[in-house]
Amino acid sequence: MRSKKKGFTLIELLIVVAIIGVLASVVLASLNSARAKARNANRISGIKQIITAFNLAYTAAWPINNSGAWACISATCYNGFASYVAVPNIDAFFTPYMPSKPIDPAGGSTNRFGGVIYSQWVGGTSPYDGHIEPAGNYIYWAVEPPLTPTSCGPGKIWNAGADSVNCHFNFE
Repeated sequence: MRSKKKGFTLIELLIVVAIIGVLASVVLASLNSARAKARNANRISGIKQIITAFNLAYTAAWPINNSGAWACISATCYNGFASYVAVPNIDAFFTPYMPSKPIDPAGGSTNRFGGVIYSQWVGGTSPYDGHIEPAGNYIYWAVEPPLTPTSCGPGKIWNAGADSVNCHFNFE
């Protein structure tokens, strides 16, 4: 008389491990998308703080004279924005209304650009959809794809690439 062996065969174990692996990769892919959405929500929150601070500081001192140069107005600017530095008269303008500058949640490792910059810009035509922006006071930032109509929060999409969506906001 033969006794029944208890347990699983090697094939059964390999199939279960493969199924678990496929499920884990699907979950991780979903988490990466959720992380990007969370970082973008954090960026948009920082942009709204900056816009509110500028609007509260709006006085006869507006516009801030920066001779058309771009200036970093977030806690740090890095990657594509690394050449833009903070300018004391711009910081002094809105700092009383915003106790700390926003920090990009990716820490410079995720998107092509990092931080928020300000300028009295001469205007131009958007490479994204061809809309024309007049000369004026702008802030400029980037968010991670995917591209949606609301990617830029309160701003407009200026340009979009495979690795970032470039946004801007005109204070005029």
